[in-house]
Amino acid sequence: MAVCSAPCLRVVDRDGGWRARSSIIFDELAFAIDTDGNQSGSSLYQALAPSTAQFGKLGKILLLSSPWIQQGIFWDLFQQARSGKFAYMQAVQLPSWEVNPTLSQDFLEQEKARDLEMFAIEYGAEFSGSINAFLDADVIGAVINRDRSGLAPIPKYRGNYVLSLDPARGGRDAYTACIVHYEGDRLMVDRWHEFEPSWSDGKKLQVDVGAVEAWILEQHKRYGFKKVVLDQYNSQSTIQRLHRQVKIEELTWTAPSKTQAFSQLRELFHSSKIDLYPHSKAISQLKHLN
Repeated sequence: MAVCSAPCLRVVDRDGGWRARSSIIFDELAFAIDTDGNQSGSSLYQALAPSTAQFGKLGKILLLSSPWIQQGIFWDLFQQARSGKFAYMQAVQLPSWEVNPTLSQDFLEQEKARDLEMFAIEYGAEFSGSINAFLDADVIGAVINRDRSGLAPIPKYRGNYVLSLDPARGGRDAYTACIVHYEGDRLMVDRWHEFEPSWSDGKKLQVDVGAVEAWILEQHKRYGFKKVVLDQYNSQSTIQRLHRQVKIEELTWTAPSKTQAFSQLRELFHSSKIDLYPHSKAISQLKHLN
């Protein structure tokens, strides 16, 4: 899917100066996120598209993306272009089998059977019918194992556990952790954990990174992590200090990696191959994921 328009774009050079650009390409704008995990495509677009009056009709903005939910800058621009009210805008919406005729019918049928809604988005170029929720509440409820709480380490799975961390220094976002392991093709969520802020810098409460790292090493002794996965935000100091004691994998959070992660997550839920326990805050966050 593509949306074309022709307002101006300017990009800041490394030396801080402004240079006009006749053309800008946004890739996967529907999935643009900021360091707080919120949709930031609008601010990104507005920052790069103030004016290209000097290029006139030759100025171009090209937005390329799989569709996602029915909100955000990509959805808004798509609706404007499709309305026909703006002569300088054009919308092109094509399914994968028209863009890439080498895709076999068998492959497409298999993908459709795996996850019908995700198939419509990723291959059919259709926006999600759900405006906000990434996962339906009933789908989440179906995989909650209410007969258990968090799981203690199981000796036979030692060395197969993975710890995933979402670093945050404080303020609006929480610094969270999740321990998981696979039993066959089923992902078991062993434990969720949130690090509480313990001090203030005068502006907002902050998480003690030293305490986080001590917790990681303590849990590594108990579970024997195969690896610890962190995203690239606010994690460099922790990676440098702990990489000799536990294998650390840094995840570069980009539009393609986000798309892949969300697709895999949806598949786990829709195929009931994930086992959660009733952690109220984590379940609430899953239900509000978008």
